[in-house]
Amino acid sequence: IHLDGGREIVICQDDLEGEVKIPGPPTNVQALETSKTYVVLSWDPPVPRGRDPIVYYVEKTMVGSGSWQRVNSQIPMKSPRYAVFDLAEGKSYNFRVISVNKHGVSEPSEVTPPIQAQERVAVPSAPGHIQASRNTRTSVVVQFDKSKVEEEELMGYYIDSSVVGSNHWETCNHKPINYN
Repeated sequence: IHLDGGREIVICQDDLEGEVKIPGPPTNVQALETSKTYVVLSWDPPVPRGRDPIVYYVEKTMVGSGSWQRVNSQIPMKSPRYAVFDLAEGKSYNFRVISVNKHGVSEPSEVTPPIQAQERVAVPSAPGHIQASRNTRTSVVVQFDKSKVEEEELMGYYIDSSVVGSNHWETCNHKPINYN
């Protein structure tokens, strides 16, 4: 901007302006996989994160203890994913993650809801290719393809019915039926 008397005002932006020094906390910490003795966690990097490389530390606490323990203090993680081993089977844990760069340490992420160390139960897929035949006024024969799950894990099927055009569904059987 030119001013009277030959003066000039120059407005410029510093390349370092707005640069984040200490990273923010990671977000969206969640369990991707659970087992009897371990949990695989993942999270989103902090935003803004700054230009400097970031490493992560994972902390755990057994629900109700209130005492946080850093689980990877010897080996900081560069990836936003970490497997936490040596968990007590059947116990529930909370987790949080901390971002660190050369300028400092972030606040911890939000604490996860309780995560239990246990084998994850597989939810079966829906049966496929459902066909109704031999309709009468009071009955129908229903045929379908099996769910894609191990047979010994599947307890059976419940069948629901609805009058055409209605959104009201009713269970037809009160005990699971086997696939024949």
